[in-house]
Amino acid sequence: MWKNNFIPTRLKTDEIKVILVDLQLTDEEYVNYWQFLSADEKLRAQKFSYVKHRNYFIAARGKLRQLLAQQLDADPVAIEFTYNEAGKPQLVDNSLQFNVSHTDHKAVIALTRQSSVGIDIEYRLRDLDLDGVASHLFTDAEQHYMQSAAQKRNTFFAIWTRKEALLKALGEGIFSPAKELCVLPDKVQYQQQKFYIHQLPAYDDYQISIAYQLDEKGNALFFSLYSD
Repeated sequence: MWKNNFIPTRLKTDEIKVILVDLQLTDEEYVNYWQFLSADEKLRAQKFSYVKHRNYFIAARGKLRQLLAQQLDADPVAIEFTYNEAGKPQLVDNSLQFNVSHTDHKAVIALTRQSSVGIDIEYRLRDLDLDGVASHLFTDAEQHYMQSAAQKRNTFFAIWTRKEALLKALGEGIFSPAKELCVLPDKVQYQQQKFYIHQLPAYDDYQISIAYQLDEKGNALFFSLYSD
């Protein structure tokens, strides 16, 4: 379950910390997080048309920098990112693995030491063409599973967050091999890489899933869940 009042303890080698963040902050907090951002991040923030979306980006990226800095004993401003072809950020020195997802005014941040990780959060009450999205992104087995489920909407978002979390752990975009990957089982193999997918406890009306790469022995990691 989600614990309140996150305390930034050191990551254990077999741990994934997941921190749920509310992006609705005071003006003073947005200003504080703005000071953490790099020049290119500030430029990205300024391109948002709506102030709300700009502030949510500032809060999510600023909080990520703060959490990474706490683990690395570094200044949040000094954290340096590089990006793969799909736009997934990682630390220049690769000393920690992380991933971020946000929807509406919530974000989740996953931190771990030794495994490629992906996380996704979705607001289950959003207005969406479930069947249309499923026909483009879900396998036949996933579509059948969704259509036969008692709670179709919840099942759709469970599959969607599992799939996007796996694709992010792979470093791929959502439209890359989405149709090739069935995420109904907890363990999935793709191009000789093995991943574990886990559906985290829902938080209010938010669905959250996480995926990470298994080591050669298939050892599982444990999750620490916090609501900050």
